[in-house]
Amino acid sequence: EGITSMVNPGDILDFQGTIKTKPDLGSLIIDKPVNIISSTHDGRIENFAVVNFTKASSGSNVTGLYTHNTQFYVWNADYIVFDNISNVVEDKQVGWGVGQTSIRENSSYITVKNSYFYTKNNGGSSTLVLAWANYCDIINNTIIGGGDNGNLLYLTTYNVEIPSGALFNSYNRS
Repeated sequence: EGITSMVNPGDILDFQGTIKTKPDLGSLIIDKPVNIISSTHDGRIENFAVVNFTKASSGSNVTGLYTHNTQFYVWNADYIVFDNISNVVEDKQVGWGVGQTSIRENSSYITVKNSYFYTKNNGGSSTLVLAWANYCDIINNTIIGGGDNGNLLYLTTYNVEIPSGALFNSYNRS
């Protein structure tokens, strides 16, 4: 289930303080083009199974969000900007087979800039993955790994079903 009907496309979602997973709240599905900020500079999502930006979230902007031990996906979406986000995974298996932060499944024109990614002892998963992603800009980011983790920045076709003749992992810039 995605964002509530009380949220309209283009609305600002201001994350303040820490949001922790609960039995009835373990995933955050962004399925509308929204602007996510943290006006207090302490917006933090912790221990969620996934934060997933779907095709319907195309056109979103995300600034100043911090996730901890949470899988972070962009799934078949276009024209999303992530600026000054932090995705940290430590001592927890997050991102198995897809990466802890993954832009995938025919996503395009995704910009990730001025952001911080850290992966330590997550069981071997990669940190920032582009899997069938085109025309993406990865600009001025810090990507750090430690202990048992996979690739720091990884362009792949692993775990995606790309139709014959489709463009994949092309025209990306870093």
